[in-house]
Amino acid sequence: DCLLSRGLGDVYKRQVFGFMDEGEPEALIYGVLSDGTIVAPFKLTNVNGANSESTTFLHGTACSDGGWVAVGEWKSGFNRSGLVVKFSAAGVIEWSHHLDSQTSSFMNDFDALNHVLEIDGMGYFIGGSGNFIDPSNNTRQGASAAMINLSGSLSWGITYVHSEPAYESVAASAVQTDSGKLYQIVNGRGDVTSVSYTHLRAHETRGNLV
Repeated sequence: DCLLSRGLGDVYKRQVFGFMDEGEPEALIYGVLSDGTIVAPFKLTNVNGANSESTTFLHGTACSDGGWVAVGEWKSGFNRSGLVVKFSAAGVIEWSHHLDSQTSSFMNDFDALNHVLEIDGMGYFIGGSGNFIDPSNNTRQGASAAMINLSGSLSWGITYVHSEPAYESVAASAVQTDSGKLYQIVNGRGDVTSVSYTHLRAHETRGNLV
C-alpha cells in the first residue's frame, strides 16, 4: 500500500491510482482504498484546450514528499504527446510537461506514457512509447524512457528499438532492484545487445491545467 494525500491533512491508503478519460479536455483522478472505496476524486482541466483534445492518465504513484505524480497521454487528432504532471499533497499542480519525439508522418504519432517510478534523490523515471524513424524514413513505435528531476526538468529522454525496428515496441513497466538498478519491461525482437535510439524533448503543457 502507498499513501495518497488529498488536502486538509487527510491521508488515504490506496492500492490503485485510478484514471479515466473524462471527456474533452478533462481527466479524472481518484484514489481507491483497499476495500474498493473511491476517495478524493477531482478533475484536471485544460482551460484553454479545444474540444478536439483529450487527456488520459494511465498510471500514477504517491511521492515521498506527500504529493503524487501522474503520467498518460494528450492527443488532438493525430497529434499525441506523453504527459507527466506533479501534484502537491494538497492537489495543487506543481509542474507539468509534454514529452514528444520526432515523427516523419503526422499520421503516425505514438507518444504516450504509461508508467512512473520515483527514484530516491534523483527524480521520476517514466516510460511508455514514442516515435522511432527507421533508415527508410518510416515512423515506427519504439519504447520510451526518460528521467525527470525532482524540480520537474527533463534530465534525459530516449525512444529506442532493438535491431529489428520493423517490430514495433512499447515499454510496459519498470522496476528498481534493492541495489538501485532500473529494469524496463519492453517487447521487441532481434539482437538485444543492438539498440538504436532517438531523443525525446519536453515542453510546457499546452494551455493551463487546473
